[in-house]
Amino acid sequence: MHTLSSGRRVPVAQLKTKSGNAAYRDAQVKAVIAFLGYRFDTLRDAEHWVRCTPLPGYGDLTAADLVAEGRITEVGEVIEAIDAGVHA
Repeated sequence: MHTLSSGRRVPVAQLKTKSGNAAYRDAQVKAVIAFLGYRFDTLRDAEHWVRCTPLPGYGDLTAADLVAEGRITEVGEVIEAIDAGVHA
C-alpha cells in the first residue's frame, strides 16, 4: 500500500503509468516523492533520493528514471522491499 499526497492509501498495482506524456510522469514522480516524505526529514531530501539515488537491482537507474520509462510499479516494489528490510 502507498499513501499519496492526498493521504489516501492505494495498492502498488494502482500506481501504473497510464500515459506517456511528460506532465503525467512529473505528477507520478511527485506522488512518489510525497509517498516517501515520511521516510526523510524533508520533502527535498525525498526528492533528492527519487531523482539521484540508483535503485538496488536497477544499475544506474533512479526512481525518477523508472517512472519516466513507465515502470512506477517497480519503484513501489523497491520501496516496499526496502521498508521490509530487504536490500539488493
